[in-house]
Amino acid sequence: MFAGEFSLFIPFLLYSINFRSDTTYNKPRIISCADETDDYICLPRGCREDLSALLSSFDIATEFIDHTQKGKYIDVSFNGVLREEQTNALRQLSNSNTGVLCGTTAFGKTVVAINLIADKKVNTLILVDKISLLSQWEKRLQEFLTIRTSPQSNPDTGPKSRDRKKRSKTIGQIGAGKNTANGIIDIALIQSLNKSGEVVECIKQYGMIIVDECHHVSAVSFETVLKAATSKYVYGLTATPTRKNGHHPIIFMQCGSIQYRDDPKKQADKRPFSHFVIPRFTSLKIPDDKSSDNPTITTLYAEVLNNEFRNQMILSDIIKCHNEGRNCLILTERKAHVDLLFSKIRTVIPDVITLTGGKSISETRTLLKTISETPSNKLLTIIATGKFIGEGFDEPRLDTLFLTMPISWKGTLQQYAGRLHRLYDTKNEVRIFDYIDIHVKMLERMYQKRLNGYASIGYKVKGSINENTSPDYIFDKNSFLPVYRNDVINAVSDIMIVSPFIRKNRVLQVVDYWKNNLHQDVNMTIITRPINDFKDTEQPAINDTVSFLKMSGVTTLFKSNIHQKFAIIDDRVIWYGSINLLSFGNAEESIMRLENSFIAKELKESIQG
Repeated sequence: MFAGEFSLFIPFLLYSINFRSDTTYNKPRIISCADETDDYICLPRGCREDLSALLSSFDIATEFIDHTQKGKYIDVSFNGVLREEQTNALRQLSNSNTGVLCGTTAFGKTVVAINLIADKKVNTLILVDKISLLSQWEKRLQEFLTIRTSPQSNPDTGPKSRDRKKRSKTIGQIGAGKNTANGIIDIALIQSLNKSGEVVECIKQYGMIIVDECHHVSAVSFETVLKAATSKYVYGLTATPTRKNGHHPIIFMQCGSIQYRDDPKKQADKRPFSHFVIPRFTSLKIPDDKSSDNPTITTLYAEVLNNEFRNQMILSDIIKCHNEGRNCLILTERKAHVDLLFSKIRTVIPDVITLTGGKSISETRTLLKTISETPSNKLLTIIATGKFIGEGFDEPRLDTLFLTMPISWKGTLQQYAGRLHRLYDTKNEVRIFDYIDIHVKMLERMYQKRLNGYASIGYKVKGSINENTSPDYIFDKNSFLPVYRNDVINAVSDIMIVSPFIRKNRVLQVVDYWKNNLHQDVNMTIITRPINDFKDTEQPAINDTVSFLKMSGVTTLFKSNIHQKFAIIDDRVIWYGSINLLSFGNAEESIMRLENSFIAKELKESIQG
């Protein structure tokens, strides 16, 4: 094996593109993070363990000559107290010179990293990707770290700047128009260290680098900064190490492997508040003149943005929550949608705040300060783009999130939901309003992916704001069956099952449940695609299954091009998700159960319309 192969990987995006039959033009099949000089093959620091294991397997003696930057000693101590899981994370990180801490929002990754500074006692550079994180880190450092080393003016510290007189601060800053770096503990906007592809020399003087939101390291400009660093200790912090484009191996090559990962579900159970997703089914349909078999997400977002009925539904939900005394965050994927929602909301909630990109540093800083200084007896209502505020934004009062535009990647969902997970004294329930465009195949599939994401972070389903019934869980393809069977057996009047695919074994199963029903005269209706919609090779089996249904007394209806998957029992109990109830699926499919007669009616109308 060539040693450089440790720095090679095939991006998942390539498989995704091939699956969608999109073009692979200009998309690399294999990505290499290695460099080569006349004398050396240069591998990222995170490849060291794999390289050592390979050489050992061939009984090759290995000598590592350490030219890393040890840094300078700093006299610091930690002021806080770690929880048990934080102590475990610190221990794992301390035992290695590199590593990633993967923890959910409110796990306390920042506090663990500050304790790590006190443990290693070397000058440290903290890298962040957003201006808001600069002040957050400085505040946490002041709270949890005692720094006894005095700053000294150092003409080689940081990029050239006029701020040399300000280097009396023990915590320095590089970026957002400032350079107060002092070489003790500095916080840098990572973009400020990469000037037209050239990384500033100051990065080589630190003994330790901590990369906050390290999943961004997979970006070329960020990776370039880490490649130039020579620090002995390099650690990364993130809640979502997996990247949608499949470039996450770069994170581990530059920051090391995951040393500690918490369990999002267990963290949700430990928080002193409940977690609910409230599904809101919309009537959005794509006009015939804009409809196609494969519409682009840009086209669909434009329809979502401009749909008046959908926007009015969102506005109504926001006002209800505001009147209940809730602190709301409204996220969208388009700045134009922020502006549109703002124009509607401010007529009812005049002090609504918008946060988007494109603002000046001073304007952004002023808005963030306004939010943080808002009195606790005054409600917050914030409209923002997900890219601007979806991660790294710290306002613990927020308890309600509105996902006004569809997303699908579970990492993005986890980041967005994390805005609600900070602890706050009066917080006893967090809610996510999710708008499901059930009539649009691509957008509905995006929700089905989110549903799996909600389950992975410990959320339950609530039918509506005023739902009095107990909330239900989100089930996977194995756990749903006993509960679903119980609902079918206990049905009183009627059962409707919508499934684009049908298989004889699963049909036999559900018909058996139905025949064992505790009540008599319960009608069962199954809606699926016409036999001609299936492949020729599949049609005999489908025809046989349909004949069995008719012989069993099941009403069978056909509808072309259906994509919805749900069951409605007694016009009240709903099973909805990505699982084909009369077929089989993959391991990552999920389904939610809820009781809501209004939603049941909406779903019936969606399939009958």
